[in-house]
Amino acid sequence: MPSWVVPSGSHATGDTGHTTDHNHIAGDLTLIGTALPVATGAAGQAWPGWLAPTVVTLTDAASVTLDASTGNVFEWALGGNHALAVPLNPVAGQPILVDVQQPASGGPFTPSFASGAGGFAFGTDGQPAWSTAAGAVDQIAFRYSALKSMWLCQGWKLGF
Repeated sequence: MPSWVVPSGSHATGDTGHTTDHNHIAGDLTLIGTALPVATGAAGQAWPGWLAPTVVTLTDAASVTLDASTGNVFEWALGGNHALAVPLNPVAGQPILVDVQQPASGGPFTPSFASGAGGFAFGTDGQPAWSTAAGAVDQIAFRYSALKSMWLCQGWKLGF
């Protein structure tokens, strides 16, 4: 399950005022050390605060491991023409965002993404033309499809 940071003393209010334990809310959201009241009222009810996902730093290597159970936002600083391996522990419908950064010097490098069962699919658009400027960050979003058994690309923004 992903981890979420919630400011100390923050609360999400609902019409019932029930509180979960310190680790889980609504069965899917792992919280760090804060109990929050759970809204059990009408569907689509909004929380009056914010949640910030834990950002997971990936360790660069020829084949980079991403464990989807550790979060939803990942940062990958390229150190070569390396590949993001098939992610571990996907959950149907889970979104992930990967920030890919070129080095400040050296490079530019071209990332690649594992394809096939459990891997990444870019559809008919194919992969983007990755940024090559020193220190540039490209963001790419995926959602895991249990129907396809793959991480389907949802889009990208390049050149930050």
